[in-house]
Order: sequence, then structure tokens, then C-alpha cells
Amino acid sequence: LIDYVNWFKTLPIYFENENFRVVHAQWKPDHIEYLKQNRINDFSKPGFLFDSSQKDRKEFQIVECLLKGEEVDIPGVSFHDKDGNERCSYRVKWWWSGENLSCEDSLFEFKGGGGKLPISLDGYNEYNSPVFFGHYWLKNPQPILQQSNVCCLDFSVAKQGVLAAYQWNGEVQLNADNFCHVGSVLT
Repeated sequence: LIDYVNWFKTLPIYFENENFRVVHAQWKPDHIEYLKQNRINDFSKPGFLFDSSQKDRKEFQIVECLLKGEEVDIPGVSFHDKDGNERCSYRVKWWWSGENLSCEDSLFEFKGGGGKLPISLDGYNEYNSPVFFGHYWLKNPQPILQQSNVCCLDFSVAKQGVLAAYQWNGEVQLNADNFCHVGSVLT
């Protein structure tokens, strides 16, 4: 068991090269920059794993964002998550930008009510390198792009969705025709 834990500690929190970026849930530039400045990109640095588990630490906020995605509470409006738990915290569609965005447009799983978001979103600049991520359990019957340089690859295969991949050929503007997918293999 300890071998698996030690291996997991070495997996990258994010990946970036001159062509594209990869993160589990959300690309947030100031969090990535903090990790770069502190020479952290996995959990092998002594103390980082502990610090990332302490809710009052910056490391906790960074890991929560990059690995789970930022959330916003909408009081009085709830939904049931993939496991049937009632929640009133909604993941933000972090690639959107603007102020006073509607909840329906800027939050996942949002079914109505709540009006405008109490926050503004910086978004993901259309001129940035393409970014690939997962974790959002999208329910589309076939994969779609979130924007021309933003691609989620999680289409709920474990909940009878599709198993998706993107065949990247060096393009800066992603193309939905480059998705490959098959129906759920978990029947």
C-alpha cells in the first residue's frame, strides 16, 4: 500500500509546455504561479501534503481549486450530486469571463433560480494555450468543447456516459471533430 501512496505523491498537479496545458479540474494562473515559484508540482515535497490538508492554509485552497474546481454557494438553491448528496455549492465554469453572469450560464448542475452570480469571473483567455481537464462529469451524449481552447474530457463514463479522448494535432484552436469517444463500457 505504501508503494501506491508514494507513487501517487509523485503524480503532477498540473502539466504545461509551450503547446498546451493539463490540470485535473481548473487552470487558475495565480495558483499555478505559486506552485512554480515554490518548485511544487506534486506532493513529494516535505510538508506540502500536510499543508494542503489544512483548511486555513493557502496550499489547501490551491489544491481544492486545481483538483476539484472553485465553487460558489447559492443559498436556498440545491441539487443532488452524482452520489445523491444534496448540495448548494456549484462548480464555476471558470473559463467564462464577465460580471453579473447568470447562474444558469456560469454554474454546473444549476437548474434555476438564484439570479446573478455575486462574483465576477476572469475566464480563460482565448489566446492562451489549449487546456485539457476533467472532473466535471459532463452529461452531453457526445463530447463538446467548452470554448475554442478549453476542453473537458470527463463525460461521465462511470455513470453510463461516454469515454472521451481528444486527438491533439498541434492546433491552437481546438476542433470538436478531434474528439474520439465510445459509449459507456460500464453497463
